[in-house]
Amino acid sequence: MSGDIRDRVVIRKKDAAFSWERLTGLLHEAYKRNADSGLGFAAASQSAEQTKRRVQDGTVFIAFLDEEPIGAVCCRVKNNGGHWYDKGITGHISQFAVLPRFKGEGVGSALLDRAYDFFAENGADGVILDTSEEAEGLIAYYRKSGFIPVDLVCWSNTNYKSVVMKKPLSGETDEKYCLKMFKRAGRRLAIKRLIKGRHKPKAIK
Repeated sequence: MSGDIRDRVVIRKKDAAFSWERLTGLLHEAYKRNADSGLGFAAASQSAEQTKRRVQDGTVFIAFLDEEPIGAVCCRVKNNGGHWYDKGITGHISQFAVLPRFKGEGVGSALLDRAYDFFAENGADGVILDTSEEAEGLIAYYRKSGFIPVDLVCWSNTNYKSVVMKKPLSGETDEKYCLKMFKRAGRRLAIKRLIKGRHKPKAIK
């Protein structure tokens, strides 16, 4: 993030004054490029009511630059025992967005840092998210941010396979943490190779 922008970006929790329509418009603009490429990210076309429903059990943080909203992230704390969750409490990130003209300026990193703080405050030992296996730029960004691929799933409301990624907040090394979580031995080698960057997510069957 350039010094000028860094000094001016403020991240605040969404309140009632920030309408669902405004948040939805931000998501549409941020995900337009993905939609234009054929990826069916729901955030690119969902209605304001759908946005509200998708984040209603979470906490939304908005990044502002001179009072202009330029990014957002929804944070949830879960303990539902899903097969890619560790025992304990896990933070979940969704609706993560930065307006295209501000990408590469560190706005996304600032939002993730705020999310990590939120999860730590709520006792989470890890953070999980997912994205399309075809979104190579996003996968690389998340890997650079410390997330490790742990699974490949098909959601009923998308037209792509999703790479599930997790970041430890426990202090363990990324690879050790990932392999400890990933119990299905037949896919352990594929995940280990993916961690080391030896092949792309779509190589996992």
